[in-house]
Amino acid sequence: MTRTLLGTLIGLTLATIVASRFEGTLRVGVLCGYLLSTSIALLGIGWQKRALRDFPEKVLLVMVVSFLVKLFAVLAGALLLRYVDSLASIADWRGFLVAYAFGATFTLLLGVLDNARALRGESAL
Repeated sequence: MTRTLLGTLIGLTLATIVASRFEGTLRVGVLCGYLLSTSIALLGIGWQKRALRDFPEKVLLVMVVSFLVKLFAVLAGALLLRYVDSLASIADWRGFLVAYAFGATFTLLLGVLDNARALRGESAL
């Protein structure tokens, strides 16, 4: 999982660079979207890795539940940022959605590669 964490930090650097080019609520929305998606994706990847090691018959269930948690988080975050005025004044919902999509996809790709490497018995680095 070391490569996943390193890739996630590189992604955070990219998200911070992109967010620094914006102002106000859009900047906060981009950072919130990336951080939320990455944290949920990392939890899901860790859960999947544990299931691969201890309960291989439940891996598909873990993947589906992990996806549903990500889906609920993006839906709840977007709706809250869009329709709750106090939150909308802090973070932009469109920046949140774009950064969430990037963060979830990027982290998931890195995690799948790490889990595949673990299945083959290769080391983390």
